[in-house]
Amino acid sequence: MWIGAQALIDTASTGGRNPLVEAAAELSILPCEPRDERTPEERELDMIRGPKVADRWEDDPRLQSAQPVAADPAKGVEAANPVGSYEAFMASFGAKMVPPQPE
Repeated sequence: MWIGAQALIDTASTGGRNPLVEAAAELSILPCEPRDERTPEERELDMIRGPKVADRWEDDPRLQSAQPVAADPAKGVEAANPVGSYEAFMASFGAKMVPPQPE
């Protein structure tokens, strides 16, 4: 890198950058070191998201029902949600779930 910095490069014609120094900075002495081309924002989002589970939401192995069922109150059909999903959602807001009372 020092040799590239000492070279007589017209930085005005290269946008204020020295291509020899940039090329030297790209070199790595570790052959197994993968190059991460993601931006810092993309790396942070990937850390938040976690590992990829499936390409499509239908293929997610965490879903309990094979075929999602939409609710239809007119026919008395309940939505096929995983057991406890509504309760877990409401508990995240601090709600206390009360079991249904017998009629």
